[in-house]
Amino acid sequence: MSIGMMALIVVLGTTTMWFRRAFQIRIPANPYWFARFWGAGLVLGLLALMTGSGSAAGGWAAAFGGLFLYFLFTGSQKNQTTLSIGDAMPAFTAVDDDGGVFDSAALAGTPVLLKFFRGHW
Repeated sequence: MSIGMMALIVVLGTTTMWFRRAFQIRIPANPYWFARFWGAGLVLGLLALMTGSGSAAGGWAAAFGGLFLYFLFTGSQKNQTTLSIGDAMPAFTAVDDDGGVFDSAALAGTPVLLKFFRGHW
């Protein structure tokens, strides 16, 4: 098996595990194990490109490894702490159905059920 193919398997395997966890809403608080494997795939892909050992697969591995590392470190979505039943609601503002501004402070002192839907589009 060529170095490029090994690099591609490392990157695609790591990506598959990441998306499996994302769809289960179990993204790790510390994603650096994923970053290490994507980085290893990137380095192996670049090595394959430099030595000519499986350069097509190595090119894809380097591209995908670099892309996912870029997304990981520049993405604004981070694993945040969750609320439990009975916790105080964080203050927020949003646009309501009529286009007006809704402020969560207007709900102070009343029991509220907040329901969030995860979009799949």
